[in-house]
Amino acid sequence: MFPNWHGGPAGISHPLDRAQAELSDQIVGLWAGFARTGNPNGGSNTPWPRYDVGPGATAYYLSENIPALSTVTDTQFSDTHHCDFWEPILVP
Repeated sequence: MFPNWHGGPAGISHPLDRAQAELSDQIVGLWAGFARTGNPNGGSNTPWPRYDVGPGATAYYLSENIPALSTVTDTQFSDTHHCDFWEPILVP
């Protein structure tokens, strides 16, 4: 997320490929926009949708994947990450 700092605390260089550098730039832009305005997207609502839990609302989450940012629903996230399997193991 921090430009030109990919070595971690040990200072070991981990160069990013073009797609990773582009993703890093996108995420830095979103976080900077959020810090500046409270909306990571500037004036729009993409690619990082506003979280809404109102009646009938579908919650969307930002998926920070290469080659592009996208959104997923709670159900899609759960299915992709096999949450049904992990929930009884990790959540007492």
